Amino acid sequence: MSDLIHKLFNDCYTFWTFEFLFVALFLRGVISDLGWFRSKSGITVALTRGHESWSHFAFAYGTTAVVMLEIINTTKAAEGYKTILTIADMAILLYLCFYNSWFRNQIVGIVTKSKNKIEN
Repeated sequence: MSDLIHKLFNDCYTFWTFEFLFVALFLRGVISDLGWFRSKSGITVALTRGHESWSHFAFAYGTTAVVMLEIINTTKAAEGYKTILTIADMAILLYLCFYNSWFRNQIVGIVTKSKNKIEN
């Protein structure tokens, strides 16, 4: 059992699973922005984000970038590919945090839920 747990949490599996999930999140954002699964009601909404929303996007980008860079830099699973992975991941993260409407709405939703949480 211990050997199975060691294999499952090995860098080779965890890191590439993390990368797969990140790319899946990116694809979900792209598909949402393209409107492939949006209802065709003809109603469009245009909105301009305020300063507070943009500060949340910058904070989300900064904290996520630091975590992702640390993961990439410490893993042994990506030896020889760390530079290209870093460039690709940071480009995807930049797109998601600053240009993708679906992902930005997710960030605003998380912040709003956190602000509206009633403390016990």
